[in-house]
Amino acid sequence: MEFLSKRLYTWWSILARRPVAIVLAIFGGIGTWDTLQSQVLPEEVASRTVRTFELLGGLPWWSWMPIGLSVLLVVILEGAFHEIQDIREKNVALAKELQSAAAELDTAKTTQAALAISVAKETIRGMDWHRVQIRNTSRTAQARDVAVKLHRIEPDPLSFNPYPGRLGKKGGGTEHCYINPGDHELFDFVRDTKQAVYQLFTVEFLGHEFTLIEGDYRVTISASAANADQVCKTFIMRQPFTRNEKNYLELAGDLEFFLEPDSVSSTQSRNLYP
Repeated sequence: MEFLSKRLYTWWSILARRPVAIVLAIFGGIGTWDTLQSQVLPEEVASRTVRTFELLGGLPWWSWMPIGLSVLLVVILEGAFHEIQDIREKNVALAKELQSAAAELDTAKTTQAALAISVAKETIRGMDWHRVQIRNTSRTAQARDVAVKLHRIEPDPLSFNPYPGRLGKKGGGTEHCYINPGDHELFDFVRDTKQAVYQLFTVEFLGHEFTLIEGDYRVTISASAANADQVCKTFIMRQPFTRNEKNYLELAGDLEFFLEPDSVSSTQSRNLYP
């Protein structure tokens, strides 16, 4: 049925044109008038009228077959021409739409930033700062109003609830943070005082202390911007040894951060420090 329906639709598209309607109207009118003359009108009235086919010279009946076929051929060719023209016009309109969409996409690429999250460590006056580094990987667009948030630490070592906590820029401040194309900005996160405790830095909990026991902690951090999609990453925060004042010098190691294996292409996590 699909084979037949497609062809019927195509033929109907070709034949359902104005020239066909005009030809059918003419031939229908001629046939109707001649039928009225021969079958309806009284003979004395019909004898005083001229039959339409007689105007054409009284052609024999069989001559109408080639005439009809010629008319049908012209109608088919005319219908096919208009159908092809419609397809061409639709293709031209579609090409213009695709071109317009491509132009809009190019414009979006030049105005849309892209963010990447990592962790950076800096030692200042004997203390290690572990900061979240946000890089704008776009080559053309500046990232506007960048916001970085700490969503959770699991298992939770904190005696307070900072979640979700906004991280401030290195040097202070959270408002109107802009990152140029290819550049990065650092956001304070954890400071290692080289004592038995760490300090968490969020806008709401600035410098609050906490301790870690030996093991791994899952840290989830997100970054977003006014003109960039939100990016969320989970890191492994690893404390090699339990810290306390008694065994700190002998056993305690530096805090390390790794990207969670599910967040990278390989099955091995990698250290985020250069």
